Amino acid sequence: MAHLDAGSDLPHEKIDRSGKLALQSALAAWSEAFPADSERPDGSRIGLILGTSHGGRSQIDYCLENPQTFETAEASRRILDTSPHFRQTEFVAHCLKVSGPVLTISTACSSSSAAILHGMDLLHSRKVDCVLAGGMDGFSKLTHAGFKALGAVSNGACGPFSERIGISLGEGAAVVVLERLEDAQQRGAAIWAELYGGGSSWDCYHITEPEPSGEGLVRALEMAANRSGMGLEREFCYANLHGTGTRANDAAETIALKRFFGGASIPPASSVKSFTGHTLGASGAMGLIASIMGMRYGFLPPTANYCGVRAGCDLDYIPNHSRPSEIHRFSAQSAGFGGVNVVVMGGRMRDMAPSRSEPAGPIVLSGMGVVSAAGIGMHAFRESLLQCRSGIGPIDRFTMSVCRSRVAGLVRDFQPRKIAPTLNLRRADLCFQYAAVAVAEALASAKLTERGIDSAKIGLVVGTTRGAVNSFENAMSGAMGGAWDKTGPLHFPNLVMSSLGGYVSKMFSLRGAASTVVSATAGGLQAVIHAFELLRCNPTQQAMVVVLADELSPLFFRLLEDSGKLACGKEVGRAMVYSSTSPGLVMGEGAAAFVLEKRASGSNESDLCLCGYGMSSDCEHGGGLQMSGVRFSESILAAIEEAGLTPNCIDLIYGHGSGSSCQDGREIRALAQVCKPSVPLSCVLPNTGLSESASAGFSLAAAALSLQHGEAYPIASLHSAGANWNFVQGEPVRSDFRNVLLTAGSDSGSNAAVVLSRSN
Repeated sequence: MAHLDAGSDLPHEKIDRSGKLALQSALAAWSEAFPADSERPDGSRIGLILGTSHGGRSQIDYCLENPQTFETAEASRRILDTSPHFRQTEFVAHCLKVSGPVLTISTACSSSSAAILHGMDLLHSRKVDCVLAGGMDGFSKLTHAGFKALGAVSNGACGPFSERIGISLGEGAAVVVLERLEDAQQRGAAIWAELYGGGSSWDCYHITEPEPSGEGLVRALEMAANRSGMGLEREFCYANLHGTGTRANDAAETIALKRFFGGASIPPASSVKSFTGHTLGASGAMGLIASIMGMRYGFLPPTANYCGVRAGCDLDYIPNHSRPSEIHRFSAQSAGFGGVNVVVMGGRMRDMAPSRSEPAGPIVLSGMGVVSAAGIGMHAFRESLLQCRSGIGPIDRFTMSVCRSRVAGLVRDFQPRKIAPTLNLRRADLCFQYAAVAVAEALASAKLTERGIDSAKIGLVVGTTRGAVNSFENAMSGAMGGAWDKTGPLHFPNLVMSSLGGYVSKMFSLRGAASTVVSATAGGLQAVIHAFELLRCNPTQQAMVVVLADELSPLFFRLLEDSGKLACGKEVGRAMVYSSTSPGLVMGEGAAAFVLEKRASGSNESDLCLCGYGMSSDCEHGGGLQMSGVRFSESILAAIEEAGLTPNCIDLIYGHGSGSSCQDGREIRALAQVCKPSVPLSCVLPNTGLSESASAGFSLAAAALSLQHGEAYPIASLHSAGANWNFVQGEPVRSDFRNVLLTAGSDSGSNAAVVLSRSN
């Protein structure tokens, strides 16, 4: 790995405080783990998984406090380039030259814990040799105003589990370096702790409040204990609790511990938020590090500001003063809006760790659902692809009089009451509605309920780029001019990305493993990959639902145009991909949902199997793309090799041509380094528009249809593609397709590839 350089060419003044805090923490962790350059792994074998609750929201604070700048192109670029959640992670990746998997997870206040669990899965699957994992959040006035509007903020320093009710917001970052134990021991590393395992769950109860009986947290604790090999003994010395200070959280967490330990002795427990304030996306990793520090130096971390026993909170919370004690095993737990619970268990290195099962396989795709501009439902979607019909047309849902770009892939004639009459979708943001309808179709086709699969064994992973943008716009309009006291409680909870998962999980009673991936246009495949790992590395889970959803709104459409990214002009009627004369991006929206399942080896069923994947990141100075496509090609080759194939076995490719000649050219160059240009290549974005995270879902749905029906769908571009490749154009190509490669990349250099194969 190249020498770490915090002073890279990427301009720090244009990065949010969240990203800067994360970089400082990552640098400190990395320098301690690898003091000598010679010990450091190659950058392609290093992963960076960071969690954040609200990303770069202080950039939006600035624009709201200075509304005179809000209408400028400079402000548009500032919001698009510095405020998204994934930009904070990518900033750290570029500064540290990480070229392996780079992923951003946003499960609200449990984000960093979920990031650490995913890092552990990547190590277990040997996709990387080292992972920097953790989380960050800088202070945001808009976030503080939202919590205040909910009545959740304490008048003084928070005192969790005591008579002082409410949270105190904080800020910060916490990052740990993870390695496989045998690798760390072989190089003689100073090992702080062994992480035994972890678990997560959806409450399926409420967006902002935990399930009162603690049942959801108990399921996460049970999953963590199972994966840690602890069985029933549960010999904990200390439990680091989420402990926000709110009445609902503290009582539910107390009940959950009692239920988990049953009649056994409950260990002392505390909350470090009484010291740091609630650092949101960083809080889970901070709790883990506090547990490790207590174990290292022989003390139990206290709960500060504890002032009197609160009714319903009757455990030993180590009030006000630390306590000398030996910690051998601990748990660190966190929770977040949307009803996400995450637990990490660890302790001292065990003389003989319990044997851990190898990753399960195969993982099959058993259900699909689509809501897109090209069709609502899999049948309508396929018909549009067969007929080379584009859903891109004039914008008629909102007024865009100030924009030169007037077309988009909007979901038209969307009538959820007719499509899914049993679903209560009133007052929900459009992306929530799209996601719910797509998931309903995917679950119906997979027939999980009919087969009696326990809902606790069915997890949910969400992939989105901007989440509920209409709620976001409404929240911003209330606070315009820095009117923080006018921020209302109605829209604020939906600003948290995991609210989408909370909404969907409750609607369909999906109680298993939980996560939300927030990324740019490679994020859809990243979310599928994340769900794939959660399923194959977790013996407690039988199936995972993945839903990828985005919606278009007037504000973000205008921001994209002001940034110079959109295709403009009267002649633009659809997206032009893989063309050197493309005028730019044509945006879309919608949702795609999939059910992934474990299938017994040797099954005679004709399955669509996810056989392999690869992820990588460009790490050029200044955050630019590596135009040679070398890093992109590494992710493609990794996917093919994990599938047990050679490039010659790939007989169809679904690319991610976006209409950006820069990105499209890089993708073609990456493909050319691995596959022959005679392989048919298709792309569905001209049918749907660029729906950011959801676009990769549309590609995956098209690939699955190609394998099922033996047909490759023509590209619905305005002009013939200009690159030298065997593009599918004009009419569908009929063939007995067996192995399909899917690729996706972002404008900041995140790359992903997946191989989908037909088993029989």
